[in-house]
Amino acid sequence: MSLRADAERLRPTAHSLAKMSARGVSWADVVETVRDASVVYGSDRGRVHQRGDLGVVVARDGAVVTVLLAERRRRWTDADARARGGAR
Repeated sequence: MSLRADAERLRPTAHSLAKMSARGVSWADVVETVRDASVVYGSDRGRVHQRGDLGVVVARDGAVVTVLLAERRRRWTDADARARGGAR
């Protein structure tokens, strides 16, 4: 199945709508990510479409299972590691 066909079959689940709202992600963002993903991987159960900081998990039937928003973090410092109980 093509990625364009995936985008045309999309339908949100209650869970994905809640995650989109909590993360400030629009439906247009979800559709664009599925249509123009830089990375797509998955299995016979579904696919993960990633574009930039956004990941969209889509089941085989087109249900948007959830929406992931990667957190961009500055580079860790020694102080960060110490604060988390790592380096001393």
